[in-house]
Amino acid sequence: MEYFEDLTFKKKDYTKNALTNGLYEQCNFEHCDFSKSDLNDCNFTDCTFSFCNLSLANVTNTKFNGCTFKDCKMIGIKFQLVSQFGLSFSFFNCNLNDSLFTNLHLEGSTFSNCSLQFVDFTAANLENAVLKDCDLQDAVFFNTNLVKVNFTGSFGFIIDPDANSILKATFSSETLSGLLTKYKLTIV
Repeated sequence: MEYFEDLTFKKKDYTKNALTNGLYEQCNFEHCDFSKSDLNDCNFTDCTFSFCNLSLANVTNTKFNGCTFKDCKMIGIKFQLVSQFGLSFSFFNCNLNDSLFTNLHLEGSTFSNCSLQFVDFTAANLENAVLKDCDLQDAVFFNTNLVKVNFTGSFGFIIDPDANSILKATFSSETLSGLLTKYKLTIV
């Protein structure tokens, strides 16, 4: 396995020629296209992805440890296939629509100002995570650990408090109706 450290990759197209399988440490990927590409078994540690397209990328056994994604398009990624060993990442201004985070340990993860429409968080552990200012329209939360999650400014969600753990989670007052949907109440 090849080793890459402290390198910057700019405007690379990995849709035809896949990224070299290897260990990438403290590398920056800027304006790169990984859409539908194969990132299987790659190992990313403390890497930053900015303005990249990773939509439908294959991430089976991929390791993301301390990675940050900024302004990235990441539609339809099956994150539940990544390696959970050391898994930690943050997302800022990203489009993650239709992605799957089922059964993942995402404690302390950050999703800030992201589009998370139709994302599936079933059975995920999001304890102490931040989902701030996110569009959660039709996102799925079932048997999800949402203890101490910060949902401030997020909208569009429907979360059943009886089917999820939401102890000490933080919500904006104008979005509390998303917790009461199943009761068919009229809120004015």
